[in-house]
Amino acid sequence: MKFILIGSVLLSTTMTMADNSCLFMYGSKSQTVTHPKVYIPKKVTPLKEIRETLETLNPHILKSRIETLSSAVRLLKAVYGPLEYKQALGFINGIDKLQEEFVAKISKLNPLQDREFGVLMVEFFSRLNDPHVSLRLNSDYARELPIQMTYINGKYYVNWISAEYPVEKIRKPKLLDQVIKIENVTVDEFISRFPPVNAEGNEHTNKSLFVQRIVSMSETSGLPLLNMNPNGLRLTLRDKRTQKEYTILVPYKEKGTPMLSRDMSLISSGGQKDKPLTVKGSERQKPKDGERPFREDRIAESIGKGEGRKIALGDAETLFRLPKDAVEIEFPQNESIKLYEERIKLQKNKDIDSSDPFNRKHLKAYIFKKEINGKVMNVGFLRVPSYSPSNPQTIIYSLRYVMSVLGAKTDLLIIDQMNNPGGFVSYSDALIRNLVPEIKSENQMQFLFRPTKNLQQKYHENAKAIENFVKNEVVFRLIIGSEKFDQVLADLKLNNERILAATNTGDPFSISEGIKLASLNEAMQMISDFSLIHSDNLLFSTLASIGSAALFKDQPYPKEKPIYFLVNEKDFSGGDATPAGLQDQGRVKIVGVGAKQTAGAGGTVETFELSEMGKVSLTTSLMYRPLRQAKNDPVRTFVENVGVEADVVLKVTPDDYINGFQGVLKQLYKLISDDMSKANNQNSVQWLSR
Repeated sequence: MKFILIGSVLLSTTMTMADNSCLFMYGSKSQTVTHPKVYIPKKVTPLKEIRETLETLNPHILKSRIETLSSAVRLLKAVYGPLEYKQALGFINGIDKLQEEFVAKISKLNPLQDREFGVLMVEFFSRLNDPHVSLRLNSDYARELPIQMTYINGKYYVNWISAEYPVEKIRKPKLLDQVIKIENVTVDEFISRFPPVNAEGNEHTNKSLFVQRIVSMSETSGLPLLNMNPNGLRLTLRDKRTQKEYTILVPYKEKGTPMLSRDMSLISSGGQKDKPLTVKGSERQKPKDGERPFREDRIAESIGKGEGRKIALGDAETLFRLPKDAVEIEFPQNESIKLYEERIKLQKNKDIDSSDPFNRKHLKAYIFKKEINGKVMNVGFLRVPSYSPSNPQTIIYSLRYVMSVLGAKTDLLIIDQMNNPGGFVSYSDALIRNLVPEIKSENQMQFLFRPTKNLQQKYHENAKAIENFVKNEVVFRLIIGSEKFDQVLADLKLNNERILAATNTGDPFSISEGIKLASLNEAMQMISDFSLIHSDNLLFSTLASIGSAALFKDQPYPKEKPIYFLVNEKDFSGGDATPAGLQDQGRVKIVGVGAKQTAGAGGTVETFELSEMGKVSLTTSLMYRPLRQAKNDPVRTFVENVGVEADVVLKVTPDDYINGFQGVLKQLYKLISDDMSKANNQNSVQWLSR
């Protein structure tokens, strides 16, 4: 007995073995393929009878779908951290009203199409306008383009062209040709037709990220790819040199299998079909003169090769072309390190990149000389691509080593955090500690939590940290000083009080007061440092062998040396938290590169099961900035949807994408020079104050 799932209804068929020719149908396109020994039913139920059966069961399917939506609403009310915040500020017009709107939409859906319902549920979660929130559909189908676009100053440009672009089949665009239209409508209008991608924090981020990701569009993210032009993506561009417009049909490369098997109306000649996009040109149509469809010969996969620079979140390589004399800080090599690396390879831990146990690929730092304001300065440059390192166990030690070198050998530091998708809060906190010599506890970022399993876990971690902290009090007071020890311990005890208060109210929808994860992470790191002596002799001896002052202490960059921290609109989560924390400590100048703010993904995330729909990621806390509240700055008290506002914004031009952002670097050096001129003392950190 075999089972198939159609329109949320389980049907059974008796199957037997036979040789047979099978017909595969994709819309109106079909091809016959011969396979030996395939299962076929002894008796096949006609599609018409299946349809009649499913239409009879329509009320049951409708009820099931509405219950799935109700489950989603109950989940949001129980665990979604920013719910009241978003309702109060008008980001969503009431969760109950949103539910009513989507009940009406569900009632109009074709009962035969689970895919259509899945896309609608993705749209429901996207209406929260939260970059952290996502419902992933069960599909591996994607369409990839041989070009990528970027968003600059309100316009869209081609910034990358695949090395295997089918130039013999279709006109090849040039780098920095402006994209005027997609499928015969403006790019902005085209983007607005896809609710799932208009939920990345703020408008600038939405547009910038959509055209970056259009190089690879996936059905799992809720994009109705089968409703789009099957021949390719029709683009109208303006030639950079001649300023003349031209239109091309850019081919897709298809990967995976569309969600067709449960949508009987797609493979039946009768019944309702998916509604196509109401965009002129999205339907099948004969190509115009100069356009040549290219569907049969698929383009080969390209790993970033081609003309220009393919942009990706978390790319370890900086977009900036540094001076030729820039020297990369190399991590030491010795026998202990080799032994540790061999052990990592043998462990085959899927959470660790065994080829990079000390995060050499992830943490790249350089030193070069630059004359600024008539003085030759040693400039440090640190690339922080994400807060999800190759090996979380060693990233803090690698960071400390790099910071000890930068602190000793440079006069100022530039940190490039652009296009950072976030990651571990503990890593973000560690970077802040290694940049700020004297942390002001009252200004540290806090998190307002829902009483979820994650908060319970934080309570146990926090309680364990207190126990270990007190047990090793004498050692820790020697390492960090008594004043610092007392402050961290006081923060840990306050965390426990606030977590208990939130979980003991009896109100499942309560939210905690501010929890200082930074203090918890700092204590846990000190405990981890201390435990190395007893629990991991190889790692301890390895770290000791590199002269790691980094073993027990952070290596804060000297406070008299300035830091410029570069951000853009595609910095998410930890990419929001780190600049916010540094800005509130008054340590760095936040420099927006073509953007006035970061994305605004302001919280921590957990994953939950949602009925048969699968797993949904939800924000369960809110990043909260006490300093902004103290300054009566309610707009920037929370990070969600607002991001972190840059202290100064540098202009980006299309040419920056082909010359290594030299125009941005020129503006940055001018900014540093102006700051130095204003200072009474050239190296005084005072010229960084807001």
